[in-house]
Amino acid sequence: MKILLVNPPYRRLMNTGYAYFPLGLGYIAGVLNENGNNCLIYNGEAPRSEDESKPKFKGGDFSSIMSAHQEYLANLDDKNFFVWNQFEETLNEFNPDIVGILVRTPLVNSAMMINKLVKNWKKNCLIVWGGPHPTVAPDEVMSMPEVDFLVYGEGEYTMVELVQSLKDKKNLEGIKGLYYKDGSGKVFKNQKREYIQDLDKLPFPARSMVAKGDIYVPGAYADLMGSRGCPFQCSYCSAYSTWGRKTRYRSIPSIMEELRLMKDKYNCEIVRFVDDTLTIDRNWVKELCQALIKENLGIKWGCLTRINLIDDDLLNLMVKAGCYRIDVGIESGSPRILQMMKKGITIKDIFRGSKLLDKYGFDWTAFFLTGFPYETMEDLKATAKIMKKINPYRMVLSSFTPYPGTEEYDRARSAGVLPEKINWGMYDHNSPHNFFMKNVSEEDYRKFFNDLSDCVSMRNTHRIRGKELFYLTHPVSFVRKFFKFAKKRI
Repeated sequence: MKILLVNPPYRRLMNTGYAYFPLGLGYIAGVLNENGNNCLIYNGEAPRSEDESKPKFKGGDFSSIMSAHQEYLANLDDKNFFVWNQFEETLNEFNPDIVGILVRTPLVNSAMMINKLVKNWKKNCLIVWGGPHPTVAPDEVMSMPEVDFLVYGEGEYTMVELVQSLKDKKNLEGIKGLYYKDGSGKVFKNQKREYIQDLDKLPFPARSMVAKGDIYVPGAYADLMGSRGCPFQCSYCSAYSTWGRKTRYRSIPSIMEELRLMKDKYNCEIVRFVDDTLTIDRNWVKELCQALIKENLGIKWGCLTRINLIDDDLLNLMVKAGCYRIDVGIESGSPRILQMMKKGITIKDIFRGSKLLDKYGFDWTAFFLTGFPYETMEDLKATAKIMKKINPYRMVLSSFTPYPGTEEYDRARSAGVLPEKINWGMYDHNSPHNFFMKNVSEEDYRKFFNDLSDCVSMRNTHRIRGKELFYLTHPVSFVRKFFKFAKKRI
């Protein structure tokens, strides 16, 4: 069977799209291809021309965010918008039997447009939804007349079994992890699929199966995943719904083999581990670092982790193994908010961890999240204060969104700050329409967030670009900084 796997456009509808390889679809394509199917990955976020790759809206300041979101809303339902025309061209060229759509919550409206375009093109083409949103909101998704099947949880083997059953015209009731409809439209839910325990059995993501792969630069293929699952209880995160609470790891030889492939075939010299929290198991990370040091692939890498799961010994080894960037979620400077969001870190952890990251010279990013229903203006000011104090290399400020499948969604629903029917096209963590607070007026919050967002944008630009310009014009200072930096590592 021919299966078109789709990553719906989102930022590209704002004229800020960029080419990257959708790793989740890569895994699905890999297992389908291994089982004799013909797959193509369509990344709706990838620009198709040099002109398009130059964003119309630049920077992270609020005015740019507002303008970009207005562009998104205007282009979302415009069937004549060139992005939708390109998708229709792909349908005609590839002529799939099945279209599988990976859907995160902010992409729901975009995915619904994909539904319409597919069924208008060929009514009997089957549509499968999978990913985070279908997993946590299956009833909403299965109520859509265009959706024929829904894969929930880890989707690789469910998709393989579904496609094979459709080929063989077999009954679908034994396929775990699947919702489906009968001829009358009645919805059936099958038993949940167990998590994949041996991740090494999965083929590597099928990077070669992405449409228009010639437009991708090496960095677009740079993501890889070493583990699945996160044991932490953050109230705003729904990742556990897909991956579970228990962390499962790939073997180090498997990761090293994929890294060699990424460098040799795709020219990736900088890679990024997209694991939710890379340093949960210190021994596993140390083994990974030792393998990287031993093989000396010449690869630099980055990762995400928690500010309280780093220490001197571990960071020292990671630097030696080529790690140059670490992203951490700080979220708030208020102890009360940290506790309510179940972040599991303290202000002391934040200061200690930020000093360690500075000590080893990491290009590190701190994520912050404001606008919780129970947050006060004092809490917001505490966040602004800690941002200034820890002074990370880069900051990312987001506005709280109550995504379904999270504890915060239930809280927001109970607090009465959500509309009865949510238009997910209006909300994501960068949406200018976000407002879900009870203790701060909308006017005060918007002023606070807009001002802070603009400050963060200007500060990031000055910190990153300003330092580069300074060292270009002050080579003696650069040499001094270099030897100071090298001494720390030695």
